[in-house]
Amino acid sequence: MDHAIYSGLWWLPENEERKLTGTLETRPSALAELRLIGSFKELADTFADVDYPQIFGFTDRGKSITIANAMEKSSNFSAPGFTTQTIAAPLVLVGGHVDYRSVVISEAFLEFTYLAEWIWARGMAERALEPRGYEVAVTDPPLPSVVIGGITLALATGWQVTGNRVHERGLSVSRAVRLQFPEGSSFEALVREWLQPFQEFLSIAVGRPCVITKLSFRTSDGPSTAPGDLIQAIYQVVEPPEPPRRSSPMPHEMLFALSDVEEQFPDLLIGWFSNSEVLRETIDLYFTTQYSSSFVETKFLALSQALEVLHRRTRPNRVRSKREHRTLVDSIAGAVPEEVRGWLVTKLAHSNEPSLVERLTALFGPLESVLTPISPDPQLARLTANTRHYYTHFDEDMAPKAAQGEALFRLNQVLAIAVQASILLQCGFSIERIAALMDAFPPYQDLVTRRRAGDTPDRGTEAAPV
Repeated sequence: MDHAIYSGLWWLPENEERKLTGTLETRPSALAELRLIGSFKELADTFADVDYPQIFGFTDRGKSITIANAMEKSSNFSAPGFTTQTIAAPLVLVGGHVDYRSVVISEAFLEFTYLAEWIWARGMAERALEPRGYEVAVTDPPLPSVVIGGITLALATGWQVTGNRVHERGLSVSRAVRLQFPEGSSFEALVREWLQPFQEFLSIAVGRPCVITKLSFRTSDGPSTAPGDLIQAIYQVVEPPEPPRRSSPMPHEMLFALSDVEEQFPDLLIGWFSNSEVLRETIDLYFTTQYSSSFVETKFLALSQALEVLHRRTRPNRVRSKREHRTLVDSIAGAVPEEVRGWLVTKLAHSNEPSLVERLTALFGPLESVLTPISPDPQLARLTANTRHYYTHFDEDMAPKAAQGEALFRLNQVLAIAVQASILLQCGFSIERIAALMDAFPPYQDLVTRRRAGDTPDRGTEAAPV
């Protein structure tokens, strides 16, 4: 989201006759602020907290603007002098006067950090023209698209010539995700069902946090904007901290670039979006370990929880049928004195759930060819369960069996690979394809090299309590 300043006239939809002069400022990582000469508040409401569901504006450059979900930040009244009011808002729509809660979106364009690097430039040729002149030709074959539930998702390219006509000319290329909604979409559905899942997909693929940089859409209706007009949505984007790196990742540094999966792109996107809700908690936990600063123990707990949640959401969550388990519990309870029967039944209430070792074993089994070359222990599931038990309960008896220090750091790296591979497997990647992608992934290559060099400390593998 760009930093921008808009000067113009502003009014409330229910009081169009009362227009105030003011300046709207938008910043990428902050709420938008409208600074007014005057105030929308009546004198009797000077000290009251007031919210504004919508504020309309018209700028000195002819742009129609809607400010949504606004709230008063401050106001000032002085005599002599004049009244001023500052209003903050989480959402600004540039290009029309629309109610985002009821708007019907027919088409949307989403731009993200690193999307262009993930797609990568296709081809550019240049040559001198005699006797004078120079020609630059850019070849960009059609980018892939896919239909998901009747919605068309396509990768799109935009071109813009920059520079002055006297000294220099440039060609700016932008990449976007284009969404077409034959039946229309609400703004909320656009963000929740399409923007967020694709952002998570791109972040997994690139190996870095990718954030939305521009969101624009066309409406099929609107009170004061013609159908087809492009409206840009500006809202606060929280960018996760990143360690200092080169500004743009290269394709070979990513888990996979578009060129690695172009033939499977439709099936991959269908698998991703169909699993987005199932994977949401796992992806959120994984991202907290990759894109935030925290202790190594905290990252381990989040990674182990991400794997446990993934199993719980995608695999059977009981060892026996409910009837079999009830019969077993009843038979056990009937064999003990009545005074301890209630206590025992309570303890056995969750005994039909798989243990953490069993859950991890079920997840790691299909990934054996990926995890074996980097695993710090032949029994990775048991080591992970032992370590989780220790850092959850700090049982000193478990300390010798848990990964600590550098071993815990290495275990985290392996579990991060396990989460990535498990997500791809759930979305339809074959294990052979996952193994091939990992073999070319620098963090995975580093783990293989260290393992072969014996640079990964081991820990015990005794069973953790259920």
